Amino acid sequence: MCVPRALQKRDWLFDNAKGALIFFVVAVHASLIWPCTYKPLQAAVSILITVVMPGFCFVSGHLSSVHLTRTRVIRLFQSLVVLLLWQSLFIAVKIASSREVEHLAATRNLTARWAELPPKLAGQIEAEAATPWIPFAIVSANNPTWFLLCLIVWRSLLPAMAMLRRPLLLTVALALAVPFTDVADAGQLGTVFGYFPFFMAGGCIPRPL
Repeated sequence: MCVPRALQKRDWLFDNAKGALIFFVVAVHASLIWPCTYKPLQAAVSILITVVMPGFCFVSGHLSSVHLTRTRVIRLFQSLVVLLLWQSLFIAVKIASSREVEHLAATRNLTARWAELPPKLAGQIEAEAATPWIPFAIVSANNPTWFLLCLIVWRSLLPAMAMLRRPLLLTVALALAVPFTDVADAGQLGTVFGYFPFFMAGGCIPRPL
């Protein structure tokens, strides 16, 4: 059977690993939304939380290219546009819901609706009403697109990092140093540098010709 040249260059091991990790990422998020009391399953989820995201960053690094061609620059720009559009939608929803959240928090002692809410949800509503927000806070800690932001930064830095003699050691040093700086409190920037060594480790593995 004749296989297209583009498919011959694919690394099927890492392609399949990425698909499996995507499934596990979704499973972990589902377990956080609908927690289970079954002890073995809780232990499995704890292990997945520790392993999945570093593994996903590693595979993403391996499947990324160190050559910043015109096509890849366009893809990075498209990813940035998607990030900004999603953040705009996120802000629009937050504006639309902020008045109702503030009303519920302000009348929590005067309405039966508040008493009917689960304690965890009531606490989240109060925290949401008390937390200020900044429009287009791309590096916000509550941003659901944090991994897309990480990919944009990592893939932009990968060509320059690949020119260094010990890029992996440098990213490890940055990850260890970030918790002792103000960057750790700057939204997702701490996460960007914290997971960068796993991405860089994957990028250091030669891809098949």
